[in-house]
This record gives sequence, structure tokens and C-alpha cells, in this order.
Amino acid sequence: MRHIVTSHDSNLQYARGLKNFQMMQPTQHAEYRLGLLLKESGWTIEEMFECVDEMTLENLQSFVPQLLSRSVCSMRERERGGGEREGER
Repeated sequence: MRHIVTSHDSNLQYARGLKNFQMMQPTQHAEYRLGLLLKESGWTIEEMFECVDEMTLENLQSFVPQLLSRSVCSMRERERGGGEREGER
């Protein structure tokens, strides 16, 4: 018999993985923090852990259209040349 993963099960598993971050080696923590600094934007482990309870199928389904809309707007912006950063021209 197959086990069906529910949204609640997935959230618990994801939260467990975020908590496990605390048990990683200091060098892995340093690499993670350096990666955050080098990214233009990103979420910390702490921020993601705070949002675990809000991760539901319903929230995801309502977010997808917003995400796709932003992607289309971003692509159109790049096509017009407005998405270039300084020094890329």
C-alpha cells in the first residue's frame, strides 16, 4: 500500500529539514551565509522556517498566477531593454 503525502506531511518534513540546518558543520553554515550575501535576493533558513505553516496547496495555487504574471512582465521589460543592469550594455 502506498503512502499518500499530504500537505501537512510535507510541511513537517520541510520544517524538519530546516531545523537540521542547525546541526550542520560551521563550514557549511559559512558557505550558506556567503551564498546569501552574494545573491541579489533570498530567504534565510530562519525566514523559511517562519513560513512553513503557511505553505498550503491553496496558497501555492493562488500564488502561481501571480508568479507567472510577474515573469511575463519581467520578460517584456527585458525585451524593451529596461531589464539591463548597469554595465551590461
